[in-house]
Amino acid sequence: MPEISGLMSHHIYRVTAFKIVGPYTLEVSFDDGIQLTIDFRPVLKGKLYGPLMDRDVFERVRIDPEVHTLVWPNGADFDPATLHDWRALLTPGRRNRILQDEARASNPPYSFAGRAQGCLRVAFAFICLRPTFTSTASTSTTAA
Repeated sequence: MPEISGLMSHHIYRVTAFKIVGPYTLEVSFDDGIQLTIDFRPVLKGKLYGPLMDRDVFERVRIDPEVHTLVWPNGADFDPATLHDWRALLTPGRRNRILQDEARASNPPYSFAGRAQGCLRVAFAFICLRPTFTSTASTSTTAA
């Protein structure tokens, strides 16, 4: 098999634990020892994340044992790499662009066949939060 060179490699992170530390705020631990406090309020908008503004729904977060990330009962989740790199990815300007992109994707004025829902556009790639596609317009938990 020929060697493929020049491809970027990246670490696949796993969420190992979390703790609710405030309204819409979680302390999240990763398998590489990093621990972050994440305030999710800036992204709780739109069809997928908007329902999480209900604190009862938000606080029903759990760790999915297969994909090792945070998931909610309504199907909302985040790629572990997105959570791990939260501070870098969600600068104010980038957050606004992500929310605008999600608004356009939620209500497209035209067919956008094959566009992945729940994906964040980062540089020239999408970070998918859930692999689904569209064809038209104080609790503590530890992973097992």
